Amino acid sequence: MNVYFLEWNANYEKLMIKNLWPHGVTEIKNVMKHFTRNNIRLKKASINNWLFIKIHVFLKLRKIKEDDLIICNGCSFLGFLDIIKTLPCKKALVIRDTIIHLERGMKENKRWLPPDGDIIKEIDSHFDKVYSFDPSDCKKYNFIYLKQFLPFTSQDIDTILKTSKNKLSEKTCFFIGEYRPDREKTLQDIFPYFKHLNYKLDFYLFDKYNKSINYPFFCKNQSLDYKENIEKVIESDVVIEINHPGQDGLTLRTIEALAFNKKIITNNIKIIQYDFYTEDRFFILGYNDIDSLQSFLERPLIPVDIELIKEYTADRMLNRLISDIYHHNRHQQSNIFN
Repeated sequence: MNVYFLEWNANYEKLMIKNLWPHGVTEIKNVMKHFTRNNIRLKKASINNWLFIKIHVFLKLRKIKEDDLIICNGCSFLGFLDIIKTLPCKKALVIRDTIIHLERGMKENKRWLPPDGDIIKEIDSHFDKVYSFDPSDCKKYNFIYLKQFLPFTSQDIDTILKTSKNKLSEKTCFFIGEYRPDREKTLQDIFPYFKHLNYKLDFYLFDKYNKSINYPFFCKNQSLDYKENIEKVIESDVVIEINHPGQDGLTLRTIEALAFNKKIITNNIKIIQYDFYTEDRFFILGYNDIDSLQSFLERPLIPVDIELIKEYTADRMLNRLISDIYHHNRHQQSNIFN
């Protein structure tokens, strides 16, 4: 039995696969190269694409055997789903975004779905297991709940915590995210409070298409690679996350902040339901009184048990999928917050 990650292309995902190499996984890249666009053209022209698919399977994936496991990513699987359908192996799909946001991106940005397309119908029956980090999507679409996971293994976490440099002496609040009007407004609303408390604001609101009419002067319009991102988290005192509307699953940002013992400002009210929630660690926008922000920031913070953090590592994710696929040990929805 071999485990293959297909088209996990974000830099933090590539870091994860690299960290999982000692666990015997293999990365397969460029499955979509010379395939996705041409396959779409053939289908639009009503040309039989059977031979075209077979050629790509032979050239790129012929080493995959019946008892192997491929792990696909919610952000990329639709670009080569016609290939996935033909593979005789075990198949798992991991979705790390809400279905609403993912489907919108497939239609408007990548254009892998027509305007009237339904991503759930595309997923249907082509995978042995479908996982999501979002409890609401799990209940709505009968997915399997999977804890959010860091790109680090349990061993990596031990090493990072031992070798991390001390944070900067200056009080710092960190945010990074793609531009959305709701994020812009939230940052503008909390800016005066942090300014009054003499915090350094290290905010990266990446407005790639310059959509903002009045871009916040205290933000930087740039993105960071994952290494820079983690360094910023480690150096900060407070981390801000602003979820998509309707998203109530844990973000990677929350797990990073837990791992490195940072206070977290979030708009995710469902965070209260998790076992690591404390009022000293989490400030919930729209729930906690904004005027109590200063007292929240001044309260001391007790580090989270390292064993709890390890439940959100890449190797735990991998072991969970292997157990489910090969031992048919499906976790029930009632265990979402355990």
